Amino acid sequence: KFTGGIPDTLGCYQGRGVAVELKEFKGTAASYWVRYRPGQVRWLQDWEKAGGISWVASTIGTELYLIPRQHAAKLADGVNLPDLVKISSYIKGKQSWEHAAHAIVKK
Repeated sequence: KFTGGIPDTLGCYQGRGVAVELKEFKGTAASYWVRYRPGQVRWLQDWEKAGGISWVASTIGTELYLIPRQHAAKLADGVNLPDLVKISSYIKGKQSWEHAAHAIVKK
């Protein structure tokens, strides 16, 4: 059973269901944060319990950060840039989405 809060992107990659919630970071390097609608983080948890992979994707400029679901709730409270880099699969600059897809399913 899934809660409300369906993510922005649902797909399948190499036979696995993938859910990606797209967010815009707010704040500065001292504390970046995102705002979730009710049920969004819970939906990602339920997706993983059902065998899927779930991530939050956000950018700072041209840098893409892919954050595993288990760290999604931390983003609502704010995280500094060094910690953000530690918890994410960080893709610097304009790289292909295929590279991003490999980073997501590499988990």
